[in-house]
Amino acid sequence: MRSTWIALVAILAIGLGGALLLGRSLQKTRAKPSLGPRGARVLTNRALGSAQRVVTWRLGGHAEEPSSGLYGVTIVEGTRRLYSHRARQGAERVSVETGDFTADGQPDVLVFDDTDGSGACGVYRALVTAAGSVRQVQARLLCEDQGSIHLRDGGLSVSVGVRRAPKPRYWAHCCYLFVRRTLLRWDGSHWVRVRSRLPLLRPPHPVPGGHAPGGPA
Repeated sequence: MRSTWIALVAILAIGLGGALLLGRSLQKTRAKPSLGPRGARVLTNRALGSAQRVVTWRLGGHAEEPSSGLYGVTIVEGTRRLYSHRARQGAERVSVETGDFTADGQPDVLVFDDTDGSGACGVYRALVTAAGSVRQVQARLLCEDQGSIHLRDGGLSVSVGVRRAPKPRYWAHCCYLFVRRTLLRWDGSHWVRVRSRLPLLRPPHPVPGGHAPGGPA
């Protein structure tokens, strides 16, 4: 009889231990934030301050054909998804830059959807982040032969070609005589121009603003 009770106590102890381990495992599973759609491959994963993360991902397609997959961006805070964006079908990639363009001490995000084409065109999206929220404050279509946008010096650096020059026959996209370089900062309701200059471009210079985020297309 005594051996029976000992066996029952042992069985109960093992059962309770297994239940605790299972509970902890389920808790960890629930706590893991979703970093992209089911089946997507995470391409980049970087921190935004102490609590938020920005992730780029690719879903499906063939490795040798970049435009065959679907690309997107997700921003999470802890277990909560704050923002999700999927580039249009046919995009070559999605790239991000992080930095503080609001001067509030919290990193913000610049997203670039490379929509392909001979002009290396794409859509830039400026995202303001705060505790518990992400807000898009600008979306702009721009091609590399026209200019580019980057996060620089605590602001959004916009470089755009000004006054076209004659185009050599062997260049499909070209050329500008000047480039307008403007540093913008978001004050919570609108963009404030911090500084602007108009330097002369010395030929040959087919990319007035430099390459888009993520490097050459």
